[in-house]
Amino acid sequence: MTTHGRLQRGVVLPLVLLLLSLLSLLLTQGLLDAAAERALATQWQLRQSVFNAAGNGIAQALQQPPAPGSTLPPPFTVVSAEAQAQVQWLDHGYSTAEGYSADLYRTHHLQVQSTGTAARGARLQVSVGLQRTEPF
Repeated sequence: MTTHGRLQRGVVLPLVLLLLSLLSLLLTQGLLDAAAERALATQWQLRQSVFNAAGNGIAQALQQPPAPGSTLPPPFTVVSAEAQAQVQWLDHGYSTAEGYSADLYRTHHLQVQSTGTAARGARLQVSVGLQRTEPF
């Protein structure tokens, strides 16, 4: 056998090992990226569930606003499949509506706060203010 043939056989094995190690490195990085993407998607889903629960709580609170001169309603909880929201009235009051006759219209000021939490720890707070002008 010639010297040239031995040199070629000796180079092929390290070259193949190098290629295999590069491929395994790329595969490992791909698996790590997939795991990170899955964790981010799960966290996003939990935050979306919390946001929906908080929004549902605010919608429920605004369906029955407190009557003029009454006390604030007690806090209540809205429960959904993956999250729950604690809803609380922060303020409500009446004032004379600006730009209108003082005896004909009044403005009702409302503020509602909803804090939602999911089982895995995602937490979100949503506050909504509302001003409604109505006949006196």
